[in-house]
Order: sequence, then structure tokens, then C-alpha cells
Amino acid sequence: MGKGSITSTTRGLERSRLGTLARSLPRQKIWGLVSDLLYPPRCGGCDRRDTLFCDDCREQIVPPKKGPHGVRGARSLICAGEFNGPLRTAIHNFKYESDRRLSAPLAGLLYDALQASLAWKSLIASPSSLVPVPLHPSKEKARGYNQSFLLAEELAAATSWPIDQSLKRTRQTDSQVGLNMEKRRENVKGAFQWQAEDMPSSVLLIDDVCTTGLTLSECVFALTEAGAERVYVATVARAMDNSQHADL
Repeated sequence: MGKGSITSTTRGLERSRLGTLARSLPRQKIWGLVSDLLYPPRCGGCDRRDTLFCDDCREQIVPPKKGPHGVRGARSLICAGEFNGPLRTAIHNFKYESDRRLSAPLAGLLYDALQASLAWKSLIASPSSLVPVPLHPSKEKARGYNQSFLLAEELAAATSWPIDQSLKRTRQTDSQVGLNMEKRRENVKGAFQWQAEDMPSSVLLIDDVCTTGLTLSECVFALTEAGAERVYVATVARAMDNSQHADL
């Protein structure tokens, strides 16, 4: 067999092995590998190369104090950090710059916060369904994804808890950016509905940021009206004052 034939055979075997590997991996995993090769990871908080959220940025996260706004009707509100510094930048990139890969480190921060919370024992004693705060279909289509659902997917992988997307946003709402408290309240009032016959007794509502708590409170109201007995809320960050609402 000539040298050219050997090279051709070797390349054929390599292509065959790559094809077998590709078929054995989930499509999302394949895209992740390709994406990492074409676009190496960069820190969502400071743009450092080869990491999605670096240790320096993690160290700058401030554990949230009791904020000025709560979530009406929720058993607990669990947040990973205050909405400022590198965490704020990472969430902005995740939400508005299409950096979907940040769902993994941000959900990791939220999972750590959940495990450290007083609610954790109750959550694992009666595993909750993960319910992402929904976007209106037109907004989700324009953005290309629901950031809350991506966070819920990561948490589901870590906890083995099911995701339930039966909570729907039934009407388009205006952007909350620039609205005062009263207008924000009117904007989201009655905008959510549970659209399924069965309702989990325990729900963990997932979102990226708690600002005024009004949207989350409306979601909790819809869940309890539909029969949920216990609703916990978990967000990656929590805004501590009005200046932190500017880009939400």
C-alpha cells in the first residue's frame, strides 16, 4: 500500500471516529465544544480569557442584606449576591449580550446560595418543581431565549428536580426600565397565569434578578391562586436600591 493510500485510510478512520463521537454527544454539548474552540471563554465580569467567571470576580460578590423590597407571598427569597460590580456586568452580558454560556457559572452561584440558605432543608425534604419566570412569547422570540429557563436547566442538572414551564405570561408588558413603583406595579398586574391542570405543592421560582419584587410577587400570586402550597424564590442577584434598577 502506497503512502498516499495510508494517509487516505488514516484520514477516513479519523473522520469515522469523529462522526461516532459526534453522534454519541448531545447536540447542545457539541455546539458548546465548537463554540469554545471558535470563541474561547471570557469572564462575564471582567473579560478575562479562558474562564466564564473568574475567581477575582467571585471574590467581589457581596452577600445580599435584607433589601428594601420583598416578594409578597413567598416563603423565602434566596439570592447569590447584590446586583453590583462584576456580578451585575455578568448578568447584563448573559441577559442582553446573548452570552448564554454564563448560565452555568451564574446558576452555580445560585446553587451555592440555595445550599447555604435556611430554606435548603425544606427544599430537599420535599423536592420542588423549578419554575422559570416566563417571558412573553414575542419577547423570547426576539431575544432568542429565556434567561430564567437557562438558569433553571442548570439547577435541574444539579438537583435532579423537574422543570415546569406551565407558568405563562399572558400579555405583553412594557419594559420596567424607567418606571416608578406604581407604574411597575400596574404594568405586571395580572400578567401571569398557571396553565396546567396539575400544580406542584412546592415550587422554586427562578429569575436572574430581584429588583422591586413586583414581577416575582405577581408570579407567586398566580402560583398560589392555582394551588401551590409553598413557593420559594431564587434569583442570582438582588438590587439593593433604586440606582441598581437602571438597566433592568
